[in-house]
Amino acid sequence: MKRMIIMLLLALSVFGSHEMSGAEEYEHSDRRDPFVPLVGASRKSTVQGVESVLMVDDVRLQGILMAADGVREAIINGEIMREGTKIGRVTMMTIADNYVTLKIGDDEYIVRLYE
Repeated sequence: MKRMIIMLLLALSVFGSHEMSGAEEYEHSDRRDPFVPLVGASRKSTVQGVESVLMVDDVRLQGILMAADGVREAIINGEIMREGTKIGRVTMMTIADNYVTLKIGDDEYIVRLYE
């Protein structure tokens, strides 16, 4: 019984001091990208947005999803694109289950979701 009371007091002192010190805020900018696998993935590109893409190495395919209307969308460098969408030099040609076909300038490329 004495041991139980000591454990209870210890627990209350630890959790009680945390509550009194104020709530910590969660920094959402440090979240892991849910579209990047935990093992075997590397980030090739540091280019932000699609407008600044100059070559296929600047493209980061982050996800493929199905919109509410049944149309597939792809997340490229943080921006959502549908088939036929053109942003800067990049035109989204086709979106498949695990890859997209992009046109950058005059050249077409296949970019896979996980390489």
